[in-house]
Amino acid sequence: MLVAGLSTALILASAALPASASHGPGFKAVVHRSVVSQTFNGVVDRTFLENDLQRVKRKGSAAYKHFHFNTAPGSHHNKRHEKLQLAAVALEKRGEEIEARKRAVEKRAPGSSVPLTDYYAAGHDALWFGPIGIGTPPQQFQIDFDTGSADLWVPAQNSQSKHTKFQTGASSTIETSTAAWDIKYGTGESQGYLARDTVTVAGDVVPLQIFALANVSAPSLEALPCDGLMGLGFSTIASSGQPTWFENAITNNVVANPYFSFYLQRARDLTTSQSGTIGGGELCFGCIDASKYTGAITYVPVTTKGYWEVAMQGISVNGAQIPGTAISAAIDTGTTLIYLPTVIAAALYQTIGGIATGRNGEYTVPCTATFSTFALVFGGVSYEIPLADLFLGAASSSTPNQCILGIFGQDQQDPDGNPVAIIGGLFLKAVYSIYSYSNNGAPAVGFAKSITSGVGGTTTSSGGSSGSGSGSSSSVFKATGVAPSAPVAPIASGFEITAFSTYSQPGPAVATDSAASAAATSSASPSHLPSAIAIVLLAFAPLLFA
Repeated sequence: MLVAGLSTALILASAALPASASHGPGFKAVVHRSVVSQTFNGVVDRTFLENDLQRVKRKGSAAYKHFHFNTAPGSHHNKRHEKLQLAAVALEKRGEEIEARKRAVEKRAPGSSVPLTDYYAAGHDALWFGPIGIGTPPQQFQIDFDTGSADLWVPAQNSQSKHTKFQTGASSTIETSTAAWDIKYGTGESQGYLARDTVTVAGDVVPLQIFALANVSAPSLEALPCDGLMGLGFSTIASSGQPTWFENAITNNVVANPYFSFYLQRARDLTTSQSGTIGGGELCFGCIDASKYTGAITYVPVTTKGYWEVAMQGISVNGAQIPGTAISAAIDTGTTLIYLPTVIAAALYQTIGGIATGRNGEYTVPCTATFSTFALVFGGVSYEIPLADLFLGAASSSTPNQCILGIFGQDQQDPDGNPVAIIGGLFLKAVYSIYSYSNNGAPAVGFAKSITSGVGGTTTSSGGSSGSGSGSSSSVFKATGVAPSAPVAPIASGFEITAFSTYSQPGPAVATDSAASAAATSSASPSHLPSAIAIVLLAFAPLLFA
């Protein structure tokens, strides 16, 4: 998710989406990349930094709680995830057979995609979002695609949101429920109720997708150009406890392959304007676009199926890997910056001459850089981040020679309670990233150098060893589709639907008063469980896991 709460002067209108090109069977989703201003006259915007930090903290706390409930011994979720993995493995094998036949004539793996549009300001990128359709006929929404969460939601028709609202009475396939839902984002939370309807992304149709209709949207999200959010993490961390859209697409054979991929392009590569919107980027469901990267893809196994969490071998500066910087890393398209455990951040900044400010894991460094290349190491390969991305701006107007990097020290936990780094768009702009539910039979994240990485070639590393840096040698930084798929069989075919009903009136409004909310929660579920999860467990278990 993206940071918000900035001056309204910096909130830009999203541009019209470019039409998606047809590239063969599958689904290609258009994503808009957004940039929120991180500087005012060259000085870092501290509201931006604080909002991004709070969003990361709340996402991590919620993921930990939901993961442990959803994966508890005997949970129906465990059986569902086993079925999902089998379906992903089968889809991988089928995709390999198709690819083998087409390799001689096609560069792109079977699938389709949607171009992304970038919303940017002050030259920095923060959010990527794109269109989906919900209902019959589809109602269009602009959505933040987030690999660091697992819920899909849009504003309800009775909400006070300024964004596009779902008109329940306009869909012939909507089913509403009384199951409450809420999720926290940084400086606020979104609240509403669960519903079920057909969700279409670039022509790929998943019926009976469970999602949330938000009566109340977090203020930090209201300030963004997107309407809602689609989580693409593993559903083990879903507040609703239900499969994500992409997981349902896998189990229902909607997509050609069990993976999706991101290409995130920078505004500064496309325009000299400092703010606005511009097309650039791609989210590809069931496909890998080989025209968007160079060299080989390196796959790194997922260690915990909550986030897309993989082993990061360390941080490399000037081609030399810094000892003690290996850590598990959550690859999160919904986070703007990079957050490292405090001990690792300290090791990094000691190497590059950073000084701790004592403010939320922040460090300052000389604006005249003391290093020429900076990289994160995955699978033995160093992937560089351009210094122009890394440096956010001056620490203050009174210290114009001291800058802040987009890397902060924060002690976050993964769903298993282990230390984890959160790797956001600051890094992902430099790589092409693939999120596979089955790579040689197991989930993995793939990386390759983006065609617009902004740096030289990647280098191969071994733990603690030095390699030849290949980025810019400058040591000075100036702070400044295809046809729709055929409908698939209903997920709950043959079962009596007791939790949902066809539309007759808008769903229940969720009380905003804290006392009322607490009372609703305590009456709906045990005090130690999230209300949405407890309700969903009772209402949907016989429906979805029989």
